[in-house]
Amino acid sequence: MDPRPRTPIQRCLEVFPLALLLAITPLAATVARAAPTDAPFFTGLGDLSGGDFYSIANGVSGDGSTVVGTSHSSSSQNSFEAFRWTESGGMVGLGTLGPGAPKSTANAASFDGSVIVGRADTSLALADRAPYRWTAQTGMVALTDSLGQARGGEAHDVSGDGAVIAGVHITDIGENEAFRWTAANGVVGLGWLPTDSNDSFAFGISGDGSVVVGCSNSGTQGVAPFVWSQGPGMVSLGDVPGGIFYAIAWDVSADGEWVVGNARATVNNDESFIWSEASGFIFPDTLRGTAFTNTAFAVSGDGSVVVGSSWNGPIIWDAAHGLRDVTAVLEDDFGLDLTGWLLGSVIDISDDGSTIVGTGRNPSGQTEGWIARIPVLSGIGEGTAGPAGVTLFPLGPNPFAEETAFRLEVAPDAGAVRADVLGVDGRRVRVLLDARLAPGAHVLRWDGRDAAGRRAGAGTFLLRVATSRGTISSKILRVP
Repeated sequence: MDPRPRTPIQRCLEVFPLALLLAITPLAATVARAAPTDAPFFTGLGDLSGGDFYSIANGVSGDGSTVVGTSHSSSSQNSFEAFRWTESGGMVGLGTLGPGAPKSTANAASFDGSVIVGRADTSLALADRAPYRWTAQTGMVALTDSLGQARGGEAHDVSGDGAVIAGVHITDIGENEAFRWTAANGVVGLGWLPTDSNDSFAFGISGDGSVVVGCSNSGTQGVAPFVWSQGPGMVSLGDVPGGIFYAIAWDVSADGEWVVGNARATVNNDESFIWSEASGFIFPDTLRGTAFTNTAFAVSGDGSVVVGSSWNGPIIWDAAHGLRDVTAVLEDDFGLDLTGWLLGSVIDISDDGSTIVGTGRNPSGQTEGWIARIPVLSGIGEGTAGPAGVTLFPLGPNPFAEETAFRLEVAPDAGAVRADVLGVDGRRVRVLLDARLAPGAHVLRWDGRDAAGRRAGAGTFLLRVATSRGTISSKILRVP
């Protein structure tokens, strides 16, 4: 056990996210198993053998193929083991760093699921708990600093290629400090916002590893979300109106532009936020008839789909539909039969927005992680307008080989408009437009080339149109 007293940030992290994670919606939910991967489906992840039935999903790879989390694999008290789940291989334990019964958890995976990060008990580090990096070739390896010393703490997220890791480590004098790890430099602390009490945590990282988000004590009484990048370092996003000075950034889009989290909007209630440098804080509309408290845990690669939890169950947001209950979306929009399931949370989403994972109560009343695959929710459809002040009409062809086009209707108050072609991993392929447009109709064309004029490969891309008021996106398929 960690003998140090819990800090204000830690106490809130321990109580608030866990309560949302296990919150149970009264909506009924059975499982449609073994469905084709190109059709909507929902399934429980099962658990590791050896202990009581129990599993929690903590993350999904960018391509949606791999779920990571923790499960009981031993009858020993307080034992738990990190796992990696795939549709073909099921749930496989990843082991641990220390001797005896396993005590490890997996928090995040690289884009293809080949690199996994998390926390494991070990005798090598301060507080007997260390962040690790796992691959099939190396197994679980504790992260070390530039001197080769293992540090106590936890790895929370990893870049798309698995080369950069973000999390929290324990300093030599027992402070919590956000860190960024690379093989070349080891664990490097990111510091703190100006405060009387040093305490910072990193929770999310962009696809290329250049942007890290989290929270830090700030000032004398506040907790502020931050964005870190190599030049400016750690920058506070500031406070939000209402409540006390308290907010956490949980995730950042793969392209590094969109940050999501929760902020204390009143004395006792938190509200999801979406933030970008251009728009500042955006608060999605709350669900009618539900409790005010909710939080955004994760965002798709292009920032167009946000997922999280409320006291009344799991939530999902996209510009075309607003904030919705996940159980209702799975049952009503996609016809999935979830009888007996009570979905408690959505904790992560794949980069293309088509795969979501979370934890709930299965038909036997046990805690179990789950995965759902559904068509990309960010597509706005024919002539559907989002809150960004623009409406997108596909002109086609789509799929296309040489060129495709969209008609863009711009409202008078849309402001500056930016249109990007993104890979499903959030990587920017081409900027099609970045200008203030006159109100009315405009045509966007893409010839299938990247910013350097090279032909982009065949595959799925996203056209994202953003203004200061939000974003809308549409999926594009390029064929050979």
